[in-house]
Amino acid sequence: MRAAIDVMKCDASSALLDYLNLIRPHTLLVLGQRAVTCARDYQLAHPECQTEGVAEPVNLSDKRFDAAIVLDCIEHLDKSSACQLIARLRDTLAINLLIAVPLESGAPGVLSQWADGDFLALGMQVHAQLKCEGGTLGLYRFAIHDYKPVPDWLNAKYWAHPARWEP
Repeated sequence: MRAAIDVMKCDASSALLDYLNLIRPHTLLVLGQRAVTCARDYQLAHPECQTEGVAEPVNLSDKRFDAAIVLDCIEHLDKSSACQLIARLRDTLAINLLIAVPLESGAPGVLSQWADGDFLALGMQVHAQLKCEGGTLGLYRFAIHDYKPVPDWLNAKYWAHPARWEP
């Protein structure tokens, strides 16, 4: 059995902080005890940001946030529950979502194993892969604004012209 990845030694906190500085959220949902610690630096630099920290994703509010970060959380849930949590965060709770998770880890306390394809299937993009002492930590992001590029055909040139329609 492998040792657990120490995310604090894995430079995950600086990657999360860089992402938060890039998107500059005014409201932030933070899931996982280690994520709360990582987000503290951002909140000190941006006191106008309203942060809600949740150690366990049991009773999440229905409030919508500009961003959500998840660290040391979903790998401790069974795969089905974790996928439901990710879908809820992505669809209803956060405009931007960043998840950090150990990949293919056999660490103690880990209930679900994750790979790139699992997150791609949930509509997320690879943000970074951090090599750590105990394995690889994957960072995956979802942003509704750039989730799907606008296709070329989706413009007024290709729309139907009702005046030309003959019954």
